[in-house]
Amino acid sequence: MSDSVTRQFAAKMRNLFQTAKMTARNDDGSLKAETTYGRTIDDLNEAFPYGFKAKAESGELTVLCAGGSLDAVKILPVENSDDAPELETGDVAVYSSGGNRVICRKDGSIETLADDGNIIVTASKGSVSITAGGGKTIYIGNGSESVCSLLCSLADDILAKFQTFGPPPRHNVHPTTVAAVNQWKVKVQQTFADKSEESDA
Repeated sequence: MSDSVTRQFAAKMRNLFQTAKMTARNDDGSLKAETTYGRTIDDLNEAFPYGFKAKAESGELTVLCAGGSLDAVKILPVENSDDAPELETGDVAVYSSGGNRVICRKDGSIETLADDGNIIVTASKGSVSITAGGGKTIYIGNGSESVCSLLCSLADDILAKFQTFGPPPRHNVHPTTVAAVNQWKVKVQQTFADKSEESDA
């Protein structure tokens, strides 16, 4: 084998796998990158597994070159773990540069965080079900105190509506009903107080 053929073969072998740095994302979503050898390649499309896609803002690339030629390339997804959350062995996370994340913990828990935005759940043709284990509680709201205040205010509003509903303009609510509603308020307050103590423990 001549030296020329040997050099060509060695170059193709060397070029089968290359690393590159993402330099821009084009309007159509493709990438532009610069290889470690200083060559710029454009119109790169990442190869994602079925059911998953991401659009990184920056990072490193692994470039696969068919036959060692940069004219026939495929790239693996951009590598960038700058914003990755802290994980324990066995944990799995999906995250973005905005600080949002979903973490599936090895212990069976799931953590969801929208750092500066909304969490939107939409069932266009069905229902949304949230089920807790036996004896467990589901908490919904923007804080225990606000939810507790909201529920207690609801109880007061119900009593007020009973007293002002229909002619004559005022009605006396039976003492038993008043006592039941007030007991419910106390139970709500105690439930959230217990939750707060659990969180502090």
